[in-house]
Amino acid sequence: MYLGGENATSYTLENVKITATNAAIFGVHGKNNRLTIISGTFIGDQIANENDDAYRYDYPPLGTFDVQGGTFIQTGKHVSVFYHTGAQVSGNALVLAPADTVVYYDAVNGDKVFDVYSPDVKFGGDDMYKFWTALGTVDGAPVTGHGAGIYLGADGLGDNKENCGIRFDSTFTKTEIEGYEWTGKLGHIIAPADYVAAVIAQGGKFTKEDLQTILGDKVGGADKACLDVPRTSTDNEGETIAFAAAIYNLKNTDRAYAAVPYAVYKNKTTLEEVYFYGAYDAVDNSRSAEQIACYYYQAEDNSYYFEYEVMQQYYPIPTTEEQ
Repeated sequence: MYLGGENATSYTLENVKITATNAAIFGVHGKNNRLTIISGTFIGDQIANENDDAYRYDYPPLGTFDVQGGTFIQTGKHVSVFYHTGAQVSGNALVLAPADTVVYYDAVNGDKVFDVYSPDVKFGGDDMYKFWTALGTVDGAPVTGHGAGIYLGADGLGDNKENCGIRFDSTFTKTEIEGYEWTGKLGHIIAPADYVAAVIAQGGKFTKEDLQTILGDKVGGADKACLDVPRTSTDNEGETIAFAAAIYNLKNTDRAYAAVPYAVYKNKTTLEEVYFYGAYDAVDNSRSAEQIACYYYQAEDNSYYFEYEVMQQYYPIPTTEEQ
């Protein structure tokens, strides 16, 4: 789809499917043109051509590309652009592209959608894709730390596989929210990253409710769609609280798991409990055991040698030289 020319043109796309055969999906040229995408599925050889103005940002002037949702699937291995300085993503967008593909989300600054920590997912069959999404949050929600670490069991010794796995860390700062009162409850929702991608592709969000409702019947029951890990410790109850969750005894070393934190508030009027979910970025908040082990292996000065040895004992992964 191409918008160009100096005369102002504005289109809004919602609940549509567009397939561009051997072509880029979008091009928005001219500062007076605007393309708003609310929802839909968009498939093409490229999201936007590298020779398009979405990449050549100097000329002609950029239009406005407002993404409020939708699934964008690039089928070809090309340099491409999701959005640029003249665009904004204000909703739940899901981007998929073949492995080893460069897709920029800000061509001007050279920022890329995918990196070494991008999760791998199967989409539309057996083809493997990298995926990216970034879901926003609200005031009063917890914040997940970048990446993930190894969980060594409650005793920290890592002496058996059943208690060894992936750990996600978050923080929560007590905040006054008008009309709500924090209940003291915190936790994480953990799910395979490919489950999260499937839910977002169907218009859902990374929440316990959407995972169970959308995927429950497809994965053998709602209880198998995700793992709810409530915070159990109430130590160090200051204004900012650090808490963690882990998934262990993993079956696959290369399957990425994703985590999103939550805080439970009570509506002061209805007394209903409401979950405030933190932000989720597929690159920052998804990791596989293989990715963690490789990170430990490549750390300078063998600073994570013990952690790497534990990961290798229970989840054998070839080193960089062996791959």
